[in-house]
Amino acid sequence: MDPADPPPPAGGRGLNPAHAGRERQRARERHPGVFSVTSGSLGRPVTLAGAAHVRLNVATSAEAQEWSVRLCDVDRFGISRNVSDGYLCVPGSPAGPSEQSVTIELNPMAHTFRAGHRLRLQISGSGYPRHPMPLNASRSRRVISRRDAPSSIVLPIVPGGWPITGTDTAAVG
Repeated sequence: MDPADPPPPAGGRGLNPAHAGRERQRARERHPGVFSVTSGSLGRPVTLAGAAHVRLNVATSAEAQEWSVRLCDVDRFGISRNVSDGYLCVPGSPAGPSEQSVTIELNPMAHTFRAGHRLRLQISGSGYPRHPMPLNASRSRRVISRRDAPSSIVLPIVPGGWPITGTDTAAVG
């Protein structure tokens, strides 16, 4: 990701109406600094209530790195809208490049994904404009996901949907 060219803002938590709320994600997801992964279509509605978290295995460098993740709801027409997001600044490794597991907490949410919808996770190196511009000029960022080092998302699934009777978590990776 080029720090001088962060992904465009596309909704989320905030007080600036130009950059807050549920927004379409098309321009953000087309940006070269954003990696997206999308689930298959849901066979039934799925309700989430609480805070999800994403566990990424990343290749770190000597410089600090920013990681931004965003969970989106993709409708039957392919329109992606944000549901929740999270941000983490990972300190650099004085020993030089290495692999590290990081956990990024997403903001609490209450949302039902309808049957036929899909979940999408965006991963980028910038949470701008909600978070500061990236600290360094490092363009080398890698997410590692393999059998011995899986990256994953843990979702606060509400069994049976509304009304909320309790929460459970399920790992999707």
